Amino acid sequence: MERGAAVWLIGLPTVAMLGRTTYCRFFWPKLHPPTWNAPAYTFGCWLYCSTYDVLWSNAAFLIALLGAVATTLILQRRRGTKYALIGFGILAIPLGLPALYEGIRQARTEG
Repeated sequence: MERGAAVWLIGLPTVAMLGRTTYCRFFWPKLHPPTWNAPAYTFGCWLYCSTYDVLWSNAAFLIALLGAVATTLILQRRRGTKYALIGFGILAIPLGLPALYEGIRQARTEG
């Protein structure tokens, strides 16, 4: 994968996820009681916004960290990148769909 494509497909969603998770946890006005139809960009974020349980916010931060690791692996052209891409892609659905696609594509081309 080209470095530019790595930034657009994995790096940019990771930065967006980190920013939105931070905003949601610390600045977003919380409704009481929490509702199931809270705005969310990933399943982990939805779990936090619908329960306000800090565990789910921490999980969203960890998923964003995995995206940062996947981006770094791609930029350094390391082996095993496909696993980080697939993991981030699945955990960050729907925001992680580009990473999931790229991870599956790499897994198919490596055999």
